[in-house]
Amino acid sequence: MIILKANNIIVSGVGGQGSILVSHIIAETVIKCGRRNVRVGETYGGAMRGGSVVSHVRLHNAFAPLISEDKAEVLIALEPLEGFRIAVKYLSPEGVAFISDSKILPIDVKMGCADYPSLEYISDCILTLAKAVYIIPAKKLAIKAGNDKFLSIVMLGVVAASSLLDINEEDLLGTVISRVPSDLVEGNKRAFKYGYDYFKNKTEN
Repeated sequence: MIILKANNIIVSGVGGQGSILVSHIIAETVIKCGRRNVRVGETYGGAMRGGSVVSHVRLHNAFAPLISEDKAEVLIALEPLEGFRIAVKYLSPEGVAFISDSKILPIDVKMGCADYPSLEYISDCILTLAKAVYIIPAKKLAIKAGNDKFLSIVMLGVVAASSLLDINEEDLLGTVISRVPSDLVEGNKRAFKYGYDYFKNKTEN
């Protein structure tokens, strides 16, 4: 049975990145391993490619699907600026953020009306709000696995490797395999492993 230290998890990104898939994989794995009181709630533009997507995962005695402000123990951000925005509102002072370094420029930045903050600035700001933040070269690892669309699974591998979530990676990977098309299984397995190994090497060395 999976024992999770964190019960309130938020996955953020933009439409098309796989935020909802990641949240459902986590929830489904926990349910398969015996915990039934699991809630998942999506907010914002989940149906619009490029729009903001936020998925809340609640894993213990949760009667409402959405996490209260300042109560998220884990943030998985598939896009840095979206992660920053969500961290400000939801991340607990004891929370940990896992941030992909792959930027997707919002329209105001593309039009020259605003600047995109540096990853260093985003990281420093989140550290004033939470316990820890990890910037992950997720797109690079996804491309190494065979396709930049594997980015969300790289991030899932990273989180599986964290002691904070204490997830059995084999169970989690099994859910990944069951959720992706058969012709993409091997690529997703590589992406998960690259994310897992990256975080283990980063934190153990």
